[in-house]
Amino acid sequence: MTLLSLPDEMQFKKLVQEMADDLNCITTSMAIAVCTELQNRRLKFAARVLIAARCPHLLAKLDDYCPSPSRGWLNHIATRLSIRIVSSQTIDMLRRSTCDANHIRQFFLSMHRYFARRKKFIANMDETMLYSKRRYKVLTAGRNRPVRAEKSQLPHLTGVCTIFADGTTMKPMVILPQKKTLDAELEDLDAFFVRSESGWMNKYLFMVYCIMFICKVQEKRSQMNVFDAQVPFLLIVDSHPSRLSFLAVRLLSAFNIELLVLPGHTSHILQPLDVGIFSPLKAQFKKLFDMATIRYDQQGHMVINYAWNARELRYIMVRSFLDA
Repeated sequence: MTLLSLPDEMQFKKLVQEMADDLNCITTSMAIAVCTELQNRRLKFAARVLIAARCPHLLAKLDDYCPSPSRGWLNHIATRLSIRIVSSQTIDMLRRSTCDANHIRQFFLSMHRYFARRKKFIANMDETMLYSKRRYKVLTAGRNRPVRAEKSQLPHLTGVCTIFADGTTMKPMVILPQKKTLDAELEDLDAFFVRSESGWMNKYLFMVYCIMFICKVQEKRSQMNVFDAQVPFLLIVDSHPSRLSFLAVRLLSAFNIELLVLPGHTSHILQPLDVGIFSPLKAQFKKLFDMATIRYDQQGHMVINYAWNARELRYIMVRSFLDA
């Protein structure tokens, strides 16, 4: 073990917590360097004590008793101090500045009036890509970097989700890329289907979404008493350029709906769908998609490389998303 006193360990733990809160987590090499500096400070103090006590034989063995901090020792002390050593995610400096605790606190203080309403009047909308390249856990023998062949050109779809703070949801909107007509098999699915050249949200589609959201709000108001029906609804969205539409704001306002745009680069910590919904949703979607793409021949054997076409994959993806 190294010569770190209890105050040194507490100082180290405090440093780790402060750096993490500042979105500037220290690396393992930095942590070892910090512990080495703390150890050297204690060694110098111990050396002065031994010199004053006239114990040269102990002074000569001081370094042997106190080896330098290593990665193994860091793992040990991290476990003892309840510090986790994990892989980090990188963010740019602009995102870091907007995610500052004071910046976010000021945002909530200035927008307090928007949140001072009951849960059933608050909704959050966001979109997510319905498909990304899958990474499987595979079995291999003798290969350091195993590969798995599959279709590289898969349909790109975007799912637009809406959830109210009381847990109720709205029918999802699915954005199809470069589609002039809707596939017949998609017509019976419980979703709104729209198209764009890129497959992503744009200002026009956001206007279409606002109309759908207004219809949902009016449906909810029809089931409320006369007083609740007059309460403004709040729609929370991120700062994507498609949301910055004056016409959309005017349209929502005409139906007593307020639009709140979150600060840029803060969706990963402020947007409810990003924080608590999309991760389990995507996990379930991928599970259902993988199960749906397994095919068997007439003898009951699994077909490894079944030749799916884009239309079939598109249907499976949308169906898996809705079932998830």
